[in-house]
Amino acid sequence: MHKNTLGRDNRARKRGPHRSQEQVEILKELATLIAARTTRGRPGRASVAVQQCMIQFGLDSDFKMTPQEVNRVANLPEWTTLLEVMIKSRRADLAFRTTEQEQWNQQRRIDRTRISLKSIKALASFQVSMHRNLSKQN
Repeated sequence: MHKNTLGRDNRARKRGPHRSQEQVEILKELATLIAARTTRGRPGRASVAVQQCMIQFGLDSDFKMTPQEVNRVANLPEWTTLLEVMIKSRRADLAFRTTEQEQWNQQRRIDRTRISLKSIKALASFQVSMHRNLSKQN
């Protein structure tokens, strides 16, 4: 993979800082759900976001709907309710993943601190033993 001039590889820059692949996928799904809830397609046709949601939910393959039928479904109040529930669900998943990531990062910080403390103690112990050895030689 080629490096950019700033030193971060393209995958990390696309994914964003400190985000797992799961978090990126959830954010994409969430953006599609929100777009489907707020956008309207051309007259008689559903928006691309609505069509993507249909694919995501598996409704396109289950019912083989025409674009006009997809538009009618997208205008139903039940569709809006479904989108709201899915948005809440994906936000909860994202919060869980974010909390999980934060806990993992916190554990790494704690582990690094422990390693640093062990290193400092080992260094101090080494210095004391060296001081003793040097004072015995003098």
